[in-house]
Amino acid sequence: MHKMILSRHRDLIRNAAANRIEQYHHTSFNQIKAKLEQRTHLFIVVLGMLIGSSISLGIGYHLDSTIFNYGLLILIPIVFAYTLRKVYIHTLTHTRFDE
Repeated sequence: MHKMILSRHRDLIRNAAANRIEQYHHTSFNQIKAKLEQRTHLFIVVLGMLIGSSISLGIGYHLDSTIFNYGLLILIPIVFAYTLRKVYIHTLTHTRFDE
């Protein structure tokens, strides 16, 4: 009976420690992700704008010139830069915590 009680307490302590470690990693993950979201990541944004602009110029060369087409072509570099920044942040956070 005494061994059964000790093993039960040992299991409770192990589970509590595992829960604390998991909670620490979750909190740490959210803090790091929040810090990365606050930064500008200027190089990644400029790179995304350059790539998006090149794509936009290539597409715009073959389209008719209307206001609607110009509006869509202006959005391509902005969306591409934003997407590249999100992918960069996702990659940084998940390579840090997948070890």
